[in-house]
Amino acid sequence: MTKWRKGLAAVASLATVVTVLPAANVSAASAGSGNLTFKGVITMDAGAYTPSPPPPKGQQGFGIQYVATKVLAKEFEKLHPGITIQFVTSPSGQSITPWLLAKADGGQAPDITPQNVLSLSSYPSGIFTNLKPYLQQPDPYLGGKKWSTEFQPNITAQYVSPDGGQYVVNGDYVGVAMYYNKDVFKKAGITATPKTWSQMMTDLAKIKAIGDVPMEWDVAGGYNGEMRNLGWLPRIFYSNFFASQFNQLRYTKQAQISQEDYVIAIKKGVIGTPNPRWKAMWPIIQTLAKYWQPNVEANDNNGVAPFQAFLTGNVGIWLDGSYSAPTIIQQNPSFQWGTFKIPLLTKQTSKYATNTFYPGLGGPFGGGFNYSVSTPRADSSMTPAKMKAVINWLQFLSTPAHDSFIVNESAGFVPTVIGATPLPDMKDLYRQTQASTNFIDGGMDLTQNEEDAIYRAYQSWIGGQMSLASFEATCEQQMVAAADQLISQNHWNLSQWGIR
Repeated sequence: MTKWRKGLAAVASLATVVTVLPAANVSAASAGSGNLTFKGVITMDAGAYTPSPPPPKGQQGFGIQYVATKVLAKEFEKLHPGITIQFVTSPSGQSITPWLLAKADGGQAPDITPQNVLSLSSYPSGIFTNLKPYLQQPDPYLGGKKWSTEFQPNITAQYVSPDGGQYVVNGDYVGVAMYYNKDVFKKAGITATPKTWSQMMTDLAKIKAIGDVPMEWDVAGGYNGEMRNLGWLPRIFYSNFFASQFNQLRYTKQAQISQEDYVIAIKKGVIGTPNPRWKAMWPIIQTLAKYWQPNVEANDNNGVAPFQAFLTGNVGIWLDGSYSAPTIIQQNPSFQWGTFKIPLLTKQTSKYATNTFYPGLGGPFGGGFNYSVSTPRADSSMTPAKMKAVINWLQFLSTPAHDSFIVNESAGFVPTVIGATPLPDMKDLYRQTQASTNFIDGGMDLTQNEEDAIYRAYQSWIGGQMSLASFEATCEQQMVAAADQLISQNHWNLSQWGIR
């Protein structure tokens, strides 16, 4: 515990490990549970919060045994005799998307699954239930107040789909920071963590000069094959480079820049290679890549290799999410470590820098409490009575006390439900969840096909098999194709913006 607190003294965006609250402390919201006529099994893939044993020593994970959702399931079952909560999981190490598509095609999808709202376009319409009408209904666990009042308005605004519906409810938030080896810094003569990008580049050169690996970077993708670190890069750069143009990019006047806004910006050439401001990120990354570990593109596809490399003790900096901190504690490395914020981009790095820092780099989309409900089309067992029970179960999980209980168990996320209590070292990050989150991610993850193609090109470029010009051309081609697909799919009329 002491090493953990020392390691995070400068940054409050990561959590400390605490003892899980006993069930008796999270039951206050159980009064007035509503009348449910459904009797049977509710199936749920709880994703990151599925009850599970701790991961084997040396593997990346949360480093603890999850019991919170199991405890709450037992409480819910006592409140509603005849209902059983059954936890299911998609195949280990695989993306949930193809598995769920196959299940939904046969009407056998779980009742509840974890879904990143940014990836919903990977599924055909009619798979997930529009939860917007249910969010306007009373929540029996909140004394009859609307269910929607539990959720942060600024986060809810980011979850609105192109058709105006809401297909995911959110209950947590992930932080992202630079993990660093204090011993390596000291050996390299670095006396303070860098505050700007240019300072970090100077420090990386110092670490390289002493023969250690300056930076670990996962280029192979995330646990489910998603863009992972490439998805973080645009938020770092474009939220800075385009900060002064944020309101201009809100063509449809929604709170956050929507898929439709990105499509308009891509078709107008504001987002993409026609705009030098958009292109300015990639040469900077090309320079940064010189300090990444050798053969970075050969890492495995679940983030274990960079994590294990950091634990060896000869790596200076590693960028990753707050969810990895508990496992570092579990592994008890021989060196002192800490974290620092993503350095600020300034004019020293790019003429397009605006001296703007986007604090919520990780955001709600990278969390584990992002749940969708299957429709009767995808889940043939979903009757109206069962739907009411499924919604009731989600309402039960998303009360402030229960959200805190579930999320704080991980020690790597922060709860986002209004009234939830974060862990002590998560208080600053919790305040960020309530603030405006004006971010721009560059238009590279509009559809799964686009994301996959750009990520493969990114790997080839970093690995030296593709030129920067070819990589940029691939990005433009895929972004325009994704924009055209979404225009057709959603029947958007964009003529008022000069788009036919």
